[in-house]
Amino acid sequence: MSTVLITGAAGFIGTHARRRLSREGWTVRTFDRADSADRLPTLVDGVDAVLHLAGVNRTDDDREFDRVNRGLTARLVDAILGSGGRPAVVFSSSIHARGDSTYGRSKVAGEEELQRLATESSCPVLVDRLPGVFGAGARPGYNSVVATFCHRIAHGEGVEIRDAEAEIEIVEVGSVVDRWISLLADPPGAGYARLPGIDAYVLTVGDLAGHLGEFARMRRDGFVPDTSDPLRSDLFSTFVSYLDSGALASELQLHSDDRGWLAELIKSPAMGQVFVSSTRPGVTRGNHYHDTKVEKFFVVRGSAAIRLRGVDDTEVREYRVSGDRPSVVDIPPGYVHNIENVGDTELIVLFWANEVFDPESPDTIPEEVAP
Repeated sequence: MSTVLITGAAGFIGTHARRRLSREGWTVRTFDRADSADRLPTLVDGVDAVLHLAGVNRTDDDREFDRVNRGLTARLVDAILGSGGRPAVVFSSSIHARGDSTYGRSKVAGEEELQRLATESSCPVLVDRLPGVFGAGARPGYNSVVATFCHRIAHGEGVEIRDAEAEIEIVEVGSVVDRWISLLADPPGAGYARLPGIDAYVLTVGDLAGHLGEFARMRRDGFVPDTSDPLRSDLFSTFVSYLDSGALASELQLHSDDRGWLAELIKSPAMGQVFVSSTRPGVTRGNHYHDTKVEKFFVVRGSAAIRLRGVDDTEVREYRVSGDRPSVVDIPPGYVHNIENVGDTELIVLFWANEVFDPESPDTIPEEVAP
């Protein structure tokens, strides 16, 4: 069992790192904003690793950058040297260290303190200059533009864009934590090293706002976006995490008649549509075919007979299915089909179609299965 100290453990990245390391069997010690630096000698005693994430990236007093980003790092270095241990140390620095801002200079000063640790001990010291990090839990107006835009758009508020063509470099927090855990599990030898730049997404501020605005509009219309692209997948997961917890339920519109009811669950321009129906005993739905639409039928509850016939054929194929024996029946284009509730109870069926239903072009041609 290995022990790790995480400074800044209550922060955005620290929270993700703490949860992951705890789940993977590490004993985690934490140092947070409310803790005194006088605790550091006790906290570093006997640890195998240190994730130094504590820092300030936004403040009304520039002196705070030096006090925390350099000063706290110096106190941590002194505590490790005094402990006589040789933990692997990973420092969360910033790509702003390449520039000449007050914040960037304070991160460089923190890196220099860690160089001192590597020089005066046999600790492996790794510096990770990160771009903007985003993900669930980042604080709007502080951690990143992604967090700010997600929060505002998810709550129906506008976003201010000064330069839509300005490029930003961002990385999802899970990728960062993955990288660190891999390093801590198999740390390099003694010495100081700056890690190679992490694989990051590069996009414009305008594109970021466009993706998030699309997610909001699609949710209102009952659609889910195409998330086959890793950037959109990570942004969508982050966006949904900013929805108000009291507004997560969406009431579905039920289309009811004497057969039962039908409701659309999910619509996707990339993956089609999912809907669900209720059918009373003895009732048959369908008796039509599609020119291009592909469907899948899945009985969730009850018993059904699904019948199919090629449009130009006379032979009828029947499948008996029930919720007790889960199976999926494919409905190819060009097959007349229906589904009958042959049980004594309500029939619940989940359907998938590869196309979202368009009332202007429904691709539903009525015809009886029985020739």
